[in-house]
Amino acid sequence: MWTHRTDWRRTLDFGTAVPGPDERVDLVFDGLDTVTTVELNGIRLGTTATVHRSHRFDVRRVLREGSNPLVVDFRSVLDPAPLTRPLMLRSADDLR
Repeated sequence: MWTHRTDWRRTLDFGTAVPGPDERVDLVFDGLDTVTTVELNGIRLGTTATVHRSHRFDVRRVLREGSNPLVVDFRSVLDPAPLTRPLMLRSADDLR
């Protein structure tokens, strides 16, 4: 099997209304495979480094009316560099 030898990118463009000021909106992933970077509307939401857990990102401040492009980049599991650097998980709240 060759799929673990290359990087992958998955994209999704979805539409939504802007959430109200008291609404919480989370983007939830169950088991992203190994090392990933997650972006919404060009803003990096965070990185992941394990498939054995779920990941939740608060996206209320990042969502736009209309089109919202989501990008998930998967790194090859054969590239050890991302696993040797400290992992910094950030939320969209940190980007204010």
